[in-house]
Amino acid sequence: MVRLSHSLTADQIQPTAITLAARSPRSPHWPNTDLVWHPDVPPPLASPLLATDAPKPGMALPELVLLDRDGVINENRPDAVKSPSELRLIAGSAAAIARLNRAGIGVAIVTNQSVVGRGIISLAELDAIHKHLADALWCEAQARIDRIYFAPDAPDAASSRRKPRPGMLFEALADFQVDPLNSVMIGDNMTDFEAAYEAGCHFHLVRTGNGQGHEMKFRQELATLLPPEPGSAKPDNYIHDSLAAAIASIFDHAA
Repeated sequence: MVRLSHSLTADQIQPTAITLAARSPRSPHWPNTDLVWHPDVPPPLASPLLATDAPKPGMALPELVLLDRDGVINENRPDAVKSPSELRLIAGSAAAIARLNRAGIGVAIVTNQSVVGRGIISLAELDAIHKHLADALWCEAQARIDRIYFAPDAPDAASSRRKPRPGMLFEALADFQVDPLNSVMIGDNMTDFEAAYEAGCHFHLVRTGNGQGHEMKFRQELATLLPPEPGSAKPDNYIHDSLAAAIASIFDHAA
């Protein structure tokens, strides 16, 4: 098995504002759309961790934030995002990502995209969607994604990369050379939580996308994980209305 990712780096991004209509095939902020293939990597660290140990007052900001895509950054669609024209940013998501960028925090997307494995769209079409996403984030708030990891496999032929399995998260942690304790995963689905838990990453749920439908189950999981002592973290510390609210909470609880 190989892992597949799209990537861009901060030093490749030019601070040139462009409009969506005027975007060239190779935008200044998405200069490298080649596929990057590299061999499997083992989990960088195997230390057990309660995934709910999110940043508390006095704790440092994370070094890496991992984001689900649909329902977190852009609006979810019941029939999936199949073309650039179907992608709509969720209000505040671009500004939230830009805040992470300004703080020097790595930002990566980890997303299941079975629309490829099910033959609904091609890899080239998915690449066009991701280029459009990069354009939209840059145009709205000069926000950027450092790397995108996606699992194209169909659900009935899932690899270890497809969430809820943690393969993509392990890959990101290795690529960014970040300890899971210094990373946060933000998603709208219990599959995101399960992948983060297995990888040892902190986790926050957002209510956008599928989040409201998964909130009760997540609260039940938190009830078994959070310590009962007075003054300990509460479930509401890990559940937010949107990505913007989740990022604001991470900054608010940091030193």
